[in-house]
Amino acid sequence: MRTVRSLSTLLLALAVVLGGSAAAQAAAPVASAHPSAASRPRPDAVTVPVQNLKHFSHLLNARRQALTANQTSTNWAGYAATGSSYTTVTSSWVEPQVSCTSDGIVAFWIGLDGWGSTSVEQDGTGVDCSNGSPEPFAWWETYPANAIQEYNEPVAAGDSLTSTVTYETNGRYDLVLTDSTRGWTENNVVAKPSGAENASAEVIAEAVTSGNGVSPLPNFGSIHFTGSTVDNGTLQAADAQAIDMTNSSGTVIASTGAADGSGDFTVGYGSGTTTGNTVSVTAPGNQSSASGAAADLQISGTDSGGAALSYTATGLPPKTSISPSGLITGALNTAGSYQVTVTATDPTGASGSASFVWTVGSGTNPPPPPTSCTGLAAWSAGSSYVPGDLVAYNGDQWTSTWYSTGATPGAAGSWAVWQDDGAC
Repeated sequence: MRTVRSLSTLLLALAVVLGGSAAAQAAAPVASAHPSAASRPRPDAVTVPVQNLKHFSHLLNARRQALTANQTSTNWAGYAATGSSYTTVTSSWVEPQVSCTSDGIVAFWIGLDGWGSTSVEQDGTGVDCSNGSPEPFAWWETYPANAIQEYNEPVAAGDSLTSTVTYETNGRYDLVLTDSTRGWTENNVVAKPSGAENASAEVIAEAVTSGNGVSPLPNFGSIHFTGSTVDNGTLQAADAQAIDMTNSSGTVIASTGAADGSGDFTVGYGSGTTTGNTVSVTAPGNQSSASGAAADLQISGTDSGGAALSYTATGLPPKTSISPSGLITGALNTAGSYQVTVTATDPTGASGSASFVWTVGSGTNPPPPPTSCTGLAAWSAGSSYVPGDLVAYNGDQWTSTWYSTGATPGAAGSWAVWQDDGAC
């Protein structure tokens, strides 16, 4: 079990300000160090004593800004829906690499309640910087019934995670957290805690509370949440509100970018709300690759306000693409010279670009050129393939580059399994 820093008792006070008038809500009760029998911790969970680590808390010091601006909070950044009753929320993310620039804890989670109620049902991951180096962990909580419960599972920067929290008809909550990189899933069914109203649904990056305030926020760079839904619909359909995290002086310390229709958005460490930001993209230099090679090129950039950047590109070689975090991947199967322009954009709309030439050659051992699909076996989802197998699929010849069953040629990520040799 990781070493947990000692955090003093917190009395939560939530003051929500709407249009400049304060509407105070009741302070949440202090979590019990001894959960009730109805909400007993899972046998494979490690209990973090409440006197050592307070629960990841409710929305603190929220303030509604002008209609065109994000709301703000001193401990949350991300998206939250409120004003109705919600039954399920889900999202995926890649665990970020945290730099321990401050002695605090940052958490990334999915949950119900926490805004407009005295309970919260949540699970996710966190990174503890209390010892000067990042210590990732996975956890769940149903406040006030349970203190933080740390799953006895490994998690590290770069892991792909998905979380879903669902209120079931039997009055219990199903908390599901999956680390697909490490191959584990925790499916945790727990009793409804006192005060649970399903009053909100959220996808959040949070600075843990300490004593009577919020601890310094470690530099998590940026986290990209994907596929976020509320009640199986879009964030927009749930009228989820974007929230920026501020310090006690009102300066934005974590900014939330706009969410698209697929529920993808980025929360970045630093201010993305300062006007006049400038974005610079580092040109990677001209690239030269053999035909048939796998693209693996990370583009980087900087923002003068420290905001998170989202990347797009034009002119990429066929069968390649760039992720929002700037990683270019795919199969370099088509010889030629390509003028590539990469653009990085921050949440304020500021952007910068860099261009380079990517030359794809013939390679030393190119696959046999396709002449026709005649004689090629059609790809089958039920067949097993080994490196070197040739199949026909969607009018193209494909060469197997790895052992696979059910990996569809041309599907996302399949460049690691199938190489497209061209039309046949």
